[in-house]
Amino acid sequence: MLAVPAPPALLPVAVPGSGCSVRCPAAQAGAAGAEQGSGAERSTGNAMAATWRCRRVVETGRETVPLTATRAQPAGMGRRRGYRPGGVEPGLSGRAGVLRRHPHRIQEEPEEGRPGRPPAPPGGHGSGPGSGVTPSALAGIAAGLGRGGQGGRANRQRAEPRHPAAADAAAAPSRPRHRGGPDGLRARGPGLRAGGRWARTRCRGVARGPGAARSRGGGPGGPPAHGRTVCERRPGGVGRPRRQRRQRPRGHPAKRRPRQWRRRRRERRGRQRCRHGREPRVSAPAEAPGREAEPGGSPEARWDSTTHPSPGRGRYVLLLLVLLLAGGYAGRVLFVGLRGSAPARALEQCSAVYEREAPAGPQPDPRRSAAALAHLQECTAHVQQEMDVFVMAGAAVTLALGLFLMRLLPLLLARRAGPLVPAPPGWSDPAAEAAGELGLRRAPEVLRGGLRLREAFAYAHHGRARIVLPPGAAGLPPEQRAALIRHETAHVAAGDITLAWLTRGVLWAVLAVLAVPLLQDLVSALLSAGGAPLLSSLPGLLPGLVWEMFSSPFYLDYGLRAVLLLGTAAVVAAALLRRREYEADLRSVHGRPTGALQALLTDRADSSGRWWRRPFALHPSPARRLAAVRRPDLVLRSSVTGTAAVGLLVGMFLPALAAALPQGPHRLLPWGDQLHTAAVPAGLALAAAWGVPLWTGVLAGRAADRPPGTRRLLLALPAGLLLGLLAQLWATGLIRTTGPFGLWSTLVTVPVAVAGAAGCSIVLAGLWAGGRPAGRRTRWDPLVAAAVNLALFTGAFWAGLDTALHFHIFGDSPAGGGWTVWWNGYNAAAMFTGRETEIAAALAVLAFLAWRWSVRMAPGDASTAPGCGLGGAFLPVAVVPAVCGAAVGAIAARWALPAAERAGGSGPADNLLDLWVVTSAGVACLVTLVLLTGSAGLATAIAAAPPACLLVSLAVWVRHLAAWSQPWGALYALSVRPLSLLALILLTVGLPLASLSARRGPVRRTVALRVAPALSLVIAASLTAIVQRSPELAFAYLNALDDG
Repeated sequence: MLAVPAPPALLPVAVPGSGCSVRCPAAQAGAAGAEQGSGAERSTGNAMAATWRCRRVVETGRETVPLTATRAQPAGMGRRRGYRPGGVEPGLSGRAGVLRRHPHRIQEEPEEGRPGRPPAPPGGHGSGPGSGVTPSALAGIAAGLGRGGQGGRANRQRAEPRHPAAADAAAAPSRPRHRGGPDGLRARGPGLRAGGRWARTRCRGVARGPGAARSRGGGPGGPPAHGRTVCERRPGGVGRPRRQRRQRPRGHPAKRRPRQWRRRRRERRGRQRCRHGREPRVSAPAEAPGREAEPGGSPEARWDSTTHPSPGRGRYVLLLLVLLLAGGYAGRVLFVGLRGSAPARALEQCSAVYEREAPAGPQPDPRRSAAALAHLQECTAHVQQEMDVFVMAGAAVTLALGLFLMRLLPLLLARRAGPLVPAPPGWSDPAAEAAGELGLRRAPEVLRGGLRLREAFAYAHHGRARIVLPPGAAGLPPEQRAALIRHETAHVAAGDITLAWLTRGVLWAVLAVLAVPLLQDLVSALLSAGGAPLLSSLPGLLPGLVWEMFSSPFYLDYGLRAVLLLGTAAVVAAALLRRREYEADLRSVHGRPTGALQALLTDRADSSGRWWRRPFALHPSPARRLAAVRRPDLVLRSSVTGTAAVGLLVGMFLPALAAALPQGPHRLLPWGDQLHTAAVPAGLALAAAWGVPLWTGVLAGRAADRPPGTRRLLLALPAGLLLGLLAQLWATGLIRTTGPFGLWSTLVTVPVAVAGAAGCSIVLAGLWAGGRPAGRRTRWDPLVAAAVNLALFTGAFWAGLDTALHFHIFGDSPAGGGWTVWWNGYNAAAMFTGRETEIAAALAVLAFLAWRWSVRMAPGDASTAPGCGLGGAFLPVAVVPAVCGAAVGAIAARWALPAAERAGGSGPADNLLDLWVVTSAGVACLVTLVLLTGSAGLATAIAAAPPACLLVSLAVWVRHLAAWSQPWGALYALSVRPLSLLALILLTVGLPLASLSARRGPVRRTVALRVAPALSLVIAASLTAIVQRSPELAFAYLNALDDG
């Protein structure tokens, strides 16, 4: 038996150009620089004589360079078990690949038999034949020892690093790193065997550059673009047979750790990675050419907000549509004033005919009902056509007048700015340069205004953009003046000239068009007072007529709503202009230094004024603009005021569009009425103005490691929508009688459904952004976000309108009353509207996308580490057992418990019970996942609940397959209608569930495998038993149908 000597003292040995430093014994480190390489290997009794290889990936800009130092190593010593390199450098095999995913880890490789690597060149100390020691390694050993040998100085002079960044890495001071964090991962392995002894390799620290950004692993330094890994080899236990060596856990030479302990350690490391998030991209050195140190980070690490569609453009379009529809309503009021009471009498006669022809009774003939409805539409078609002509004429006049004012208003502003003279020749160069960078075909013309001009502005004149600068721009430094010109050029490139001036023009045009019905009524009153009055008598007659006009309830309501509309439009337009200022700042400094713009904004005085003038200010404060330049992710975040403004505009847009669309035989879409037809463009407007910007902001916040707050947005959107439904111009004279859409209940159902859709959109956005590397964007991102939000918000509008309608229908039923009205209306709105197929298909697509985003693995991202929240670990472990448990519980309770018997009447009671049982499985999955993970469970439930419903549907269909008269129709009903009801439930509970706090840290595997299926099984069985054993729930809908 060999005696185990005491471990010698270890000294750090730096290897220049390799990015590594080896700790070797002091007794042999000096000899390594003077003796031949074979002398070190002849010491078989000393385990420290074994040499090895250390490599590390170095990221400099966009280039990945492996820095390698190789020393002799016994043949047959392979790399660690379970080591999977994420990428292979060119010219190296997979065995010699470089790990890109974890650049701070240590890799142990055999020196012999590695393909793709040329042999070490001869020459230098320790580089004789058969030694296997490269000259660069021996030069580093001698350089690190200093006093250990005289030959190290010459080798150090001859050794050159493979990359210029390695020289800075070797000269940078070393700082110990936190070992427990994700960047301080210990390189554990089975060790090195030499002379019957084991040794262990451990990572000791990483050198940090002086200007590196702070990251999650350590102190204020953070990992730079280059560095060195300090490693040590410590003696381990006595060597054992190869089969026993394989059974040992990694990093522990003498004792086998239990499997449960290793799993907990893996989960703990995953939680640490999830808490720290992904390591930000490292900036280039400060002395690199073309770069400058900025407080907001390096140009590569800055979030590029110019590559995503601006939310301001969609909100501009939404505001313009609301204003044009207001002009259309003015045309409708003018039609009623010109035609008098004739249209009203015609509509009353048509309604009387419909009441006579429509069948009555608890079970009316559907063919007679359809014939009566078609006759009613034909009777009112001529009146509706005339009214539609006036509505379209009012909108067209508003647009034409707005286009004219869009050309006129800038000319008036330019005239007020004083005499415009061409700017000096040097001022046009920044505009030409910025136009080329921003993609403009023609550079704007730069002019200088008069002494009264204080702010620079841009406008279009004869097809060419003009930038007018104040006279004070001549006193600015050239860099700041160029920044100002680039800012205005960015406005031109973004299309702000057209959108901003068109909005102003349409706003003034609406003010003129809304006054036309008042003038028509005033003229009619003057003519009815006794002929055409003389001009001299008008001053005495006008005050009384105006007072009489606005004393009527209709014109008073009309005037108040018109003022509210114009004020809201002015505030929203000013807010959009302020947002476009942020975007123009970021666009002007894209890929360029921001020092000139920051200096220009720093010297600028705050012109926002008092608090009551700030909502109408056209420019944000300089402090806010500076903050946006330093942190571009702030611009992409959705604000509470912006969200409320979008909800207000959509609340005005939906009922106005529904009333303006053609009805009867001339309707635009063959299915549905004008309300459900208008819900599609309203959902598209809400998706473009709020949904897509929200998803972009979530992705930008993840790239900047600053997730935006979303709870207040969930309350701001339905609040603005409710205010818009109440304040819409097309509801003039109707709110006090029938409410918006003719139903008061829409004030509750529509905002609740939209809030639930917003909650689902927020959790899906987090799931979508969490499954990809931080900052990675594709050209399909806006389309995916728009499609998902379009499906959510269109379904929300449909669900809200249908629910309110069925509440009204069952409320008027003789059997209605109490809670059965809400229960029956809720079920009918979900499963018996004729649109359940579209809703179920949309839910299935969302479930597929949520499942795909949940299980997607992002290479090199910390969010995909084992045990990270909704990553690939949680979904297969907890969701699959939860789905199976819910399906088993619902099926067992349905077939084990006897159903309640219906006292009298007839109807497909068993079929309705089966629909509710299928839905209970999805609800059980939803409740289980929310209890386990908080608000994140809502996103997972969208992926898990539809499969649970489909499993129960298939089981029910297979059991009664022989009894179905139309088996495929039964399968269609069992698959589609429960999914439609489940979608309505998700929209109902989306707001409270999305407002919950998400669980911190992953769910343990034992909890996922034991608690999740048991909990879902109990919940599904309980819901099924409640519905099946309660006659009031099971047969309330059928009783209402029988009683008419």
